[in-house]
Amino acid sequence: MATSPHSGPSSTGPGEVRPAAEVSTTRLGAALAAAGVVVSTVAAVLSPALWPWIGVAAAAVVLVTAVVQLVGWRRVVVDDVVPTGTRAKVSWWMHVVSWIAVLVGMYAMMTVLVASGFRDGRWVLALTGLVALVLGQTLGSTRFLRTAGPGGTIPGHAERLRRLADRRVAPPDGLDDVDDQDDPDGEDDDTASVDAEDAQLEDSSEAVEVAEPDDPGEDDDRGGDEDRPQG
Repeated sequence: MATSPHSGPSSTGPGEVRPAAEVSTTRLGAALAAAGVVVSTVAAVLSPALWPWIGVAAAAVVLVTAVVQLVGWRRVVVDDVVPTGTRAKVSWWMHVVSWIAVLVGMYAMMTVLVASGFRDGRWVLALTGLVALVLGQTLGSTRFLRTAGPGGTIPGHAERLRRLADRRVAPPDGLDDVDDQDDPDGEDDDTASVDAEDAQLEDSSEAVEVAEPDDPGEDDDRGGDEDRPQG
């Protein structure tokens, strides 16, 4: 059930996303990503190595993905539409690209930190750019368009996988009702077959007892005693 993006917190169900809040979050993430680009550029200018410029490129990619998410959520709020379709797919892939960029940027910035030896101002710029890069990606790039559920952070994906595993492990709804309908008396087919076999064994035992003949030797002994004369 779609909810209006302009609706307040009281009108949204549990787990549903509020587009207005997503706009605020992605705006902050885009601002941090832009700050990361600026700081990384200054660090690259002051460093003769190549790694700082790789960090600048990674920060720029994170900034672009954060801006794409911000524009997408603003369109959802302004147009009052459900965030699905092509926009949602593009938003999802932007979040995937941002993860690649942030990993490359983190490696580049940490390389600058190690190369600087924590002796000059470059390590301060590199550390500031690293923090801005990570926060910009977390608050901006990972907020892909969706109607419910967490964003594209590591805890969000872990929660999504846990829910998927729970749905696969849980039995289908109504399975117990089907079993009760198949066996209304609460007896299994195996129990019924065992009872039938016991009844057949009892009938066979009774038939054997009825058909068993008397011992002919006993009749001959009784006849001989009657014919023997009294002494």
